[in-house]
Amino acid sequence: MPVYIAMLRGINVGGQKLVKMEKLRSSFVSLQFKQVITYVQSGNVIFDASKAPATKLSELIRERISGDFGFQIPVVLRTVVGMKKIVHDNPFLKDTKIDHSKLHVTFLSQLPATANNGRLDGLDSDPDQFRVRGQEIYLYCPNGYGRSKLSNNAIEKLLGVEATTRNWKTVNTLAEMSSELGRVRHKPEAHHFLRTRDRPLSALISNLRHAENFRSEKLRRFTVDLPCHPSPDYALISQNHPKSPPDRKSSLLRGGVLATASRDARVVEEEF
Repeated sequence: MPVYIAMLRGINVGGQKLVKMEKLRSSFVSLQFKQVITYVQSGNVIFDASKAPATKLSELIRERISGDFGFQIPVVLRTVVGMKKIVHDNPFLKDTKIDHSKLHVTFLSQLPATANNGRLDGLDSDPDQFRVRGQEIYLYCPNGYGRSKLSNNAIEKLLGVEATTRNWKTVNTLAEMSSELGRVRHKPEAHHFLRTRDRPLSALISNLRHAENFRSEKLRRFTVDLPCHPSPDYALISQNHPKSPPDRKSSLLRGGVLATASRDARVVEEEF
């Protein structure tokens, strides 16, 4: 089954359309999606699904969210392959002076009608810059996205399609997490994504490796893998031996070595 990234528009913003990630994952699981994980509270869901058109999956997710939470929201899907290409193709990366924290990507639900293709060119977006590449609009907002004229509403009005935007760090993280999920999904081991609150993840891993409990025979069955990223804020903990005792999850995650080794660690995804 292919790996997809679903990006929801407009949840948990300004106290409106509140959605807990645990309940959101349950909604996706109820659609028979597999290995469902979420990233931050803005509505980013990575999952395995049967090979079906993205428009069909988007509609299924939209209807489920409407039924479970009582409101309609746009849902934009990308595949893991597509997301990796989006990261690779960002035209602003050619400028070495660009501040990456000012980069964003607007994801369109579909290609705009031919008649609407040039309508963005007439938008006075100064000092912001944009580049259109297929169903993505790459943004550079030197004064911050919050002050940009290239909002989702403006783009939707001009192009006639739904849109949702993510900052560059989130785009990279979603590409990395979905790629990692694609690599491990067929393994029988247990996997857990972990994130840290404030401290660098490398410090957490160092604490784990030096913790007394981590050296025990039971926990030696687990390894911690850091993603190849300049500022990683998540990791994958893998169980090396699928035949380890059934209490492996509780021993590792619930009051086990993580709680002992670092108060900055928290588990954000369930076992899959």
